[in-house]
Amino acid sequence: MSVIPKNRKILIIDDNESIHQDFQEILSSSSQQKKLLDLEAKLFDDASPTKTNDQREKIKFQVDSAYQGKEGIDKVASALAENSPYALAFVDIRMPPGIDGVETVKQLWSIAPDLQIILCTAYSDYSWEEMNQSFGPTEQLVILKKPFESVEVRQLASALTEKWNFSKQIQQKIEQLEKEIKERQKVELALQESEKKYRTLFENNPVSIWEEDLSEINNYFQQLRAEGVTDLDDYFKNRPEALAYCVQLVKILDINQATLQLHHAKNKAELLENLNKVFTTETYHVFQKEMVDFWTGKNQIHSETTLQTVDGQICHAIIGGTVVPGHETDLSRVLISVSDITDRVRFEEVMVQSEKMMTIGGLAAGMAHEINNPLSIILQSLQNITRFLSPDFKHNQKAAEEAGIDLDALQHYLKLRKIPVLIQGIQEAAERAARIINDMLQFSRPNQTGKSPVEMAELINKTVELASSDYDLKKQYDFRDIEIIREFEPNLPMVCCAPGEIQQVLLNLFRNAAQAMHVQNEESTRKDLTLILRLQKNGEMARIEIEDSGMGMDTVTKKRVFEPFFTTKEVGIGTGLGLSISYFIVTTNHKGQIMVDSRPGKGTTFTILLPFEHQE
Repeated sequence: MSVIPKNRKILIIDDNESIHQDFQEILSSSSQQKKLLDLEAKLFDDASPTKTNDQREKIKFQVDSAYQGKEGIDKVASALAENSPYALAFVDIRMPPGIDGVETVKQLWSIAPDLQIILCTAYSDYSWEEMNQSFGPTEQLVILKKPFESVEVRQLASALTEKWNFSKQIQQKIEQLEKEIKERQKVELALQESEKKYRTLFENNPVSIWEEDLSEINNYFQQLRAEGVTDLDDYFKNRPEALAYCVQLVKILDINQATLQLHHAKNKAELLENLNKVFTTETYHVFQKEMVDFWTGKNQIHSETTLQTVDGQICHAIIGGTVVPGHETDLSRVLISVSDITDRVRFEEVMVQSEKMMTIGGLAAGMAHEINNPLSIILQSLQNITRFLSPDFKHNQKAAEEAGIDLDALQHYLKLRKIPVLIQGIQEAAERAARIINDMLQFSRPNQTGKSPVEMAELINKTVELASSDYDLKKQYDFRDIEIIREFEPNLPMVCCAPGEIQQVLLNLFRNAAQAMHVQNEESTRKDLTLILRLQKNGEMARIEIEDSGMGMDTVTKKRVFEPFFTTKEVGIGTGLGLSISYFIVTTNHKGQIMVDSRPGKGTTFTILLPFEHQE
C-alpha cells in the first residue's frame, strides 16, 4: 500500500486582508514553528529525548487565501478537481457583502465532506447551540474565538491537518481492506464455482470415481521405513495381514453415481464403509501392486482386475489412480477411476468361443461327411443282406441249392433268433444317425441373408431332431428324456424367414428349457419333463409357443432375460448372449416379436410372432 504524502494545505477565507497576513506569519514563522514542535512533542509523545527540534521534521504549511465565501468554495472545488485537496480551512463567520461563514461551511462540506474547518467568531456572533442546529453533530468543526493566540492557531492547524491525514490513511486502509475482501470474495466465489463444476463433473461422470484419503497408509509407510522395511512387496507377501490392514486404513471420502450403478448399491453408505465389500481375491493382488507403487513415490497407478457388486456379481474393470496435486507428500487426496470393461471381456470371451465353435463346426461338418460314407455302406449292406436272405429271388434259391441250404428253414431259424428284428433296428438307427448328421450339416452352414417361405411345423420338427442329440455329460441329462407335446394348427401359411436364424432361436430356447427342467428335477421331487410346442395363426402372424415344466423365473429375472450378458447360469456355463441374440434375430431381422411369461415354480413360456409369407 502506497504512503500518502502529508497534506498541509490550508485555505484562509476572510474578508479582512490583514487577517490573511497574520495567518501567513503565524503559520510560517520559525519561532512559532519551534513552539509548535514542542507542543506536538508533548501532545503526540513522538519526540525522542535525544533529538533536537532541528532534527525533528519541521511542519510546512501551504497557505492560500480567499476573501469571500464564494471564492473559497470555488478554490476548494478547483483543488479537488486537480486532486490536490485542502486539509483545513479557516473561515470567518462574517464576510459582508457575500454569504456568511455558516453558509460557506455548509457549501464547503457539500463538495468536500472530509474538510476540517476552524470557524473564527467573535463573542457577539452565533452561539454554539445555534451553529450546532445549523451543522448538526460533527467532529470536523472547531470554534476559534477572537482574539486568538498564535500558538493556538498553529496548534489547531497542526492537529487538524494531522487529523485529516490520519483520516485519509484510515480511508485508504479501509479501501485497501475492501479491495482485499472483494478479491477474496472473488477467489472464494471462483473456488465455489470450481467446486460446483468439479462436483457436477464428479457426480455425472459415466466412469466410476472414488475420492480417497490414504494419509493413514502414508503414516504406516513411514512407520515401516523406520522399522527398516525396504521391500514392501516382499513384506506383504510374507505378512498378508499387513495388506489387509492397509485396506482398512483407506478412508473413502466420496463416490459418484456411476459407482453406485457399477456395484448395484442403493446409496453411498453401502460403499463408504470399507473396500472389502467390492474386493475379490484378484483385487487384493492388484491393491498390493498399487501400494508398492505409492511406496516407491509414483503418483499414478494403472491396473486391470475384477471387482464385485454388493450382491456378489463379478465385474471386470480397469483401475486408474492419481494423487491430486499438492497432496503428494501425505496422499491425503487420491482419485481412483474404475472403468467397467465387463462387456468387453465377455465379448472377447464370446469371440474366442465363437471362433472355437466355428472351428468345431468345420470339424463337425467334415466328420459328418466322413461318417455319412460308412453309414451309406451300412444302409446299403443292410438292404443287400435282407435281399440276399429272401427266398423270393431265384438267385438266392440257386445259391442255396448249391450250398445245400433250405432257405425256408433258414428263414425259420432267423425268425426264431429274431435276426430280422436286429437288422431292422440297425437300419432304423443308421437312418436316424443319417438324419441327425444331415441336420447338423444344415445348421452348420452359414446363414443366408435372404428370406424364403418356410413350412414352420417342419422347421420346428427338424430343430427338435437336432436338439435330440443334445446330451450333457457333466449334468447327466439327455434331451430325449423330455416328453415333447406338439399342438400344431394345420394348414398354416408359409412363414417368410431365414431358416437358419429361426432354427438357431428355437434350438437356443429348447436347450434353455431342457436345462431349466433338469435343474427343477434336481431341486424338487417333480419327475415330469414336458416341453409343449404350439403353432397357430395369430392374425397376420404365426404364433410359436415353447412351454416348459421347469423352475420358472422371478419378476427381476424376467425383466432382464433379454439383456446382453445377463445369465442365471453358473460361471462358465453360459455367456448370457443366447436370448439377446434371439431377440435381435426375431425383432430386427424378421420384424417379429418375442415375449416371455413365467412364474417361480410354474414353468416358462416363450412366445414368438413371425410374419407370414405375404407380409414380407
